Amino acid sequence: MIAGCTGSLRRGILYLTLDTRGSSVNVFTPAVALELERELQAGLAAGARAVVLQSGKPGSFVNGVGLLLAASSNSKEAAIERARTLQRCYETLAAAPVPTIAAVEGNCYGCGLELALTCDYRVARDSYDTISTCPNCATTRSSPCSGARRGCRCSSASRRDAGPPRRTHRGAAALRMGLVDRLAPGDGVGEVVRSVLLELGSRGWPKRSGRLARRGADVDLGALPGPERTAGS
Repeated sequence: MIAGCTGSLRRGILYLTLDTRGSSVNVFTPAVALELERELQAGLAAGARAVVLQSGKPGSFVNGVGLLLAASSNSKEAAIERARTLQRCYETLAAAPVPTIAAVEGNCYGCGLELALTCDYRVARDSYDTISTCPNCATTRSSPCSGARRGCRCSSASRRDAGPPRRTHRGAAALRMGLVDRLAPGDGVGEVVRSVLLELGSRGWPKRSGRLARRGADVDLGALPGPERTAGS
């Protein structure tokens, strides 16, 4: 039974689709992480030249998992092992020998933000429901994206919900902080992602140098054709 990640190789591009079964939002559980790893490895073995990580649920990229895992673990050891499974998935995705793109549409909380930051490039839909949140203002993995750390400290909007402090970033703010590389129109990220793939293909499918050390280091996203736009345009 599929837990929540399927893979499809089309014209040399591996599309990994997050779609948690039995849930209205995507939850990044260990079972989903293991499926993502398997689908990624199978796609790479089949000759994938690039990877697109996307969501099959409108309004939800990944709504997190950290607190859910802690609450469902019977012991500290069990919680640590579950966390290690997620960490291995991040590391496997980061080590992929081909460029990876996170197509973020909808809520991107906690582990979802970490997963997106693991990818080389991030395209986000510029709409009211696409937001990025760092629970407790920090991520559990050491992100090479310097903008992410600034983003966790400097928020454009703070949630006032009960529970741990959070920092929430929408559209233009997430772009300025380096959490995303490009905003797409509210009707979806498809055209922007295709433009990025075309440019990557013309450059020989480069990985991002320095693992996100400089936003746009390898691909001039600003020069890409299509409906993509920068903040304020």
